[in-house]
Amino acid sequence: MIDGTPYGPGAPVAHAVPAHGNPAMLALPAFLVASVALGFNLLGWYPAAAGGALVPLALVTALFLLIACVWSTSLGDSYSAGVQGVFSAFWLGYAVWTLGAVHSWFGVPPADLGQATQLFLIAFLIVALLLVIGSLRGPLVFTIFIFFIMVAVVLILLNTVYAPSTTLSDLAGLAVLIFCVFGGYMYLSAALAGKEGPALPMGAPLLK
Repeated sequence: MIDGTPYGPGAPVAHAVPAHGNPAMLALPAFLVASVALGFNLLGWYPAAAGGALVPLALVTALFLLIACVWSTSLGDSYSAGVQGVFSAFWLGYAVWTLGAVHSWFGVPPADLGQATQLFLIAFLIVALLLVIGSLRGPLVFTIFIFFIMVAVVLILLNTVYAPSTTLSDLAGLAVLIFCVFGGYMYLSAALAGKEGPALPMGAPLLK
């Protein structure tokens, strides 16, 4: 129920508002807050020293995604709850790892921070791939959204494997902003449906 519409065969075309609300109304804007900042950071649109602002944004995002996860669970929407829980874990892990790396909390030598970051990204990349596959029976817009998240993680990972590259960083930032556009589209669809208006077209699933 990412956008207020249940998945699967026989799901209604109209985007009915759930009786107890739509967790996407909280999950999507919360996710976009940290994601937009990450995209700007990767593109170098503000001073690198300001990157520390991502940590509190990531923590707030993780908190509200966790709330949305619990909300989705209470509605019996296990798929949305799983997606929201995974991204809550990602942003919480990002914040904790960033703080830990800066303050040497985990005993990782500075020379090995790059490889440790790669481990974090690879682990999430595997889960992102599973999310993409799992999304194929959902709305097309959501599949594209998850796909570009995976693309962004791949590009960020490549930027840590090789010498930091402005090109890879810019491409990663662009991928982040692209999935933010699709995330914003899904939020607007949910918002319109929540106000008893027509939802935006979400596209047919790639798998029936």
